[in-house]
Amino acid sequence: SFTSDADTGIYSTAADGVGIATAGVNRATVNASGLTMGTNLPVIPGAVSGAPAANGLFRENIPKAWGAVTYSAGTPTLIDSFNISGIVDDGVGLITLTINTDMANGDFAAVASLRQDISSTTIMVNATAVGSVQFVIRTAATQADANFSAVVCGDQ
Repeated sequence: SFTSDADTGIYSTAADGVGIATAGVNRATVNASGLTMGTNLPVIPGAVSGAPAANGLFRENIPKAWGAVTYSAGTPTLIDSFNISGIVDDGVGLITLTINTDMANGDFAAVASLRQDISSTTIMVNATAVGSVQFVIRTAATQADANFSAVVCGDQ
């Protein structure tokens, strides 16, 4: 531990490992099982400088939100998600995913794929805003509800 703060420093763990703490909170532990981060502590990778290294983790290349939506009797349900706080049914074939931690601006990438095989059905981004993305689903020229998954990438 550092002498200026008894709750900050590097310490030995009971399982032949090394721990790192600041302000009395365990931030990371390294032992034979690998690296374990403290609960709900983000790993914040650095920004890309120049050409990105192969297989590197950078702020720019990690998904910022994702969700899976299913429909039952015309009602959409968010069945699993990360950083999606809710959905809005904007009508048949129109659905908005609300992003919990806003994006930096509305110029982000969002992609979706159908979770079921429906002939001639497409899904595409209809609108983006700092806190949401709206998708439109069409079967031929008619809007229709369909199960889908979506991923959002961009600056936050």
